[in-house]
Amino acid sequence: MFWIVLLFIVLPFIELSLLVEIGSKIGALNTIGIVVATGILGGYLAKREGLLVWRRFQAKLAVGGLPGDEIFDGVIVLASGVLLITPGVITDFVGLLGLLPPTRMLIKQQLRKRVTVHTNVGMSSGFAPHPPSGSSEGKVDITQIVDRRRRGEPSGG
Repeated sequence: MFWIVLLFIVLPFIELSLLVEIGSKIGALNTIGIVVATGILGGYLAKREGLLVWRRFQAKLAVGGLPGDEIFDGVIVLASGVLLITPGVITDFVGLLGLLPPTRMLIKQQLRKRVTVHTNVGMSSGFAPHPPSGSSEGKVDITQIVDRRRRGEPSGG
């Protein structure tokens, strides 16, 4: 609940305050021009970086690899694009950081520390967060599936 309040109440209030302050220093039209320019630049950069990530994603799949880094990059680029087209100074700054490859790599490293992926295969009841303790059901050796795929054999699932 704290993060929702911060995101939808506090951040817009801070953004609006900054825009008013900037507008009082450089003028309303210049401030609007900056907001529009960052939106256009952000859209362009998000499209360019998104296409690069998509190409790397497809290339990784074409050789039978798992596109883990590319998925993280795609999520970061998408979120950055949304931030850049949102009017505001803070959102523009954070969005720009996500589109630049060096800072995106740092963001990706932080995300990896916080994200855990669970794979449940063969569970008949739909989504299950974890297989029963001591059970091998739901565990998948991804390297075996990739090796079979490279040899042209069915992955088995």
